[in-house]
Formats: sequence, structure tokens, C-alpha cells
Amino acid sequence: MVQLTSQSNSLLDLVFRPADGNETAGAYREAITNRDAPSVIALSRQKVAANLELCLCEESAKMLRKEGRRVRVVSLVCWQLFNRQPKEYKEHVLPSSVSKRISVEAGSSMGWSEYVGREGIVMGVEEFGASGAYLDTFKKFGFTEENVTRVAKSLLSQY
Repeated sequence: MVQLTSQSNSLLDLVFRPADGNETAGAYREAITNRDAPSVIALSRQKVAANLELCLCEESAKMLRKEGRRVRVVSLVCWQLFNRQPKEYKEHVLPSSVSKRISVEAGSSMGWSEYVGREGIVMGVEEFGASGAYLDTFKKFGFTEENVTRVAKSLLSQY
């Protein structure tokens, strides 16, 4: 499904990957009011939050904050909708003064470099065909709290 949503980002007008009930409600509202083109709301059937990557980022941020680091997590639910926002809003969400960014996508990394910038790191999967229990495949590809934290520390220690 993640590969499908990555490819759909370039084909459909609005592709939403909400992480919780509030984001799902907002995605639904946007999708039904968008009468000009098709929309997709991609939901998970896992026994965890719909967007496990977001949970990993939140836990990693907690670890980094305990060490005194200033970090924040942004949930980018829909690229297309974000890109349509006024420049001021986009600057508020992703300030240009913050160049050390990481995206965590348990699928294709295609497109994320636009949001992390030249100094950012895109954590993604560049191969296809792995299957198994979601926690096992997440671990195989480095989608763990410890690894996200390690990558963040590595990025923060540069320069």
C-alpha cells in the first residue's frame, strides 16, 4: 500500500495518509469538498496508529528532547494540499532556517527530498518485495525508534 500511495502522489489530486482520528476527519472533509479531481485516503489495518512512521518520530523526538535537543515532528498528511498553502504557512510549518530535517517513509523515498532540503536525510525503502509481519519488516529496513534517533543525532552533529 505504501508503494501505491507514493505513486499515487504523482497521479491524483489529493492523497492523504492520516495518522490519527483528527487527521482522518480533516482528510475526509478535504476530500469531499474537493469536487475537481479524485482523492485517496489511505488508512492502515495495523493494530497500531495508522502511520507508524509518525509514532517512531514522536518517540525519537522524546529521546532527543531528554538530551536537551530542540526538535519537533511535523506530520505531512498530504503533499498536494501542503503545496497549495500560502508561502507564510509553509514557512511556519517547515521554516527555511531549519535545514537539518529527516523524513521517515516506510515506502519509496521519492518526493521527500523537496521537503527535507539539501542538508536533510530521507529514510525510505528503495527496494520492493519484502513481506512479513510489519514490525519485522520495519526493523529490517531500519524503521525503529533507536535507528531514527541515531540518524537524527548523526545529522545534528554535522557542521
